[in-house]
Amino acid sequence: DLYMDIYEPTGDTLKNRPVIVYAFGGAFLIGDKNQPPIPTYCETFAQMGYVVVAIDYRIGFNVLSTESAVRAVYRAAQDLRAAVRYLCQRN
Repeated sequence: DLYMDIYEPTGDTLKNRPVIVYAFGGAFLIGDKNQPPIPTYCETFAQMGYVVVAIDYRIGFNVLSTESAVRAVYRAAQDLRAAVRYLCQRN
């Protein structure tokens, strides 16, 4: 299962806002949406009026295999697209 955290401005009645989708770094080997300083960045942008979505994506590949690395990037892109599709349907 993959997860996302959605940060929204508080106390604001505006319905449509710009969205930032935050995907962590880690060379497709390590990391997740909760690693510092991601939550702090997301909270800061939410206070500035943005909706921020921090996503997780599938990680891991064999560093000795180019084919495995290509698959890792492809899987991450699929997961990012799935998150964006979900957000579009939610609106």
